Amino acid sequence: RQSDWLEGVTEASQNLRTALGDHMEQTEGGGGFLEDLVSQAPRLATDAKLLESDHRALLNDCARLTSVIRSSPDDARAIRKAVLVLLGRVVEHRQRGAELLYDAYNVELGDGD
Repeated sequence: RQSDWLEGVTEASQNLRTALGDHMEQTEGGGGFLEDLVSQAPRLATDAKLLESDHRALLNDCARLTSVIRSSPDDARAIRKAVLVLLGRVVEHRQRGAELLYDAYNVELGDGD
C-alpha cells in the first residue's frame, strides 16, 4: 500500500537525518575527527572543508525530502526523485570521506632502494 510505503520512507528519512546529525557531531567542531585530521595533515584542510560542506548539502536534501513528502504525499515519483538525489549525495560524501582517509593515512614506503 502507498501509505505503508510513505510511512517507511518517512521513517527512513528521519533515521538518516538523526544519523547525519550524529555523524556531524563526531566529525565537525572542536575535537572532532576532521579537526584532528587537519591538525595532523594540514594539506587536507580544503578536503575537510568540502566534507563539512557536504554535510550542509545533505541536511538540505533531507529537508527537501521531508518537504516533498509533506506537500505531495501522493506523488510517488517526486518522492522517489528526492530520495535518489539524497542517496546519491550520501554515496558521493562517503566516497569523498574514504578518499580523505586514504590521503591522510596512506604512507608511501617506496621501493626500498
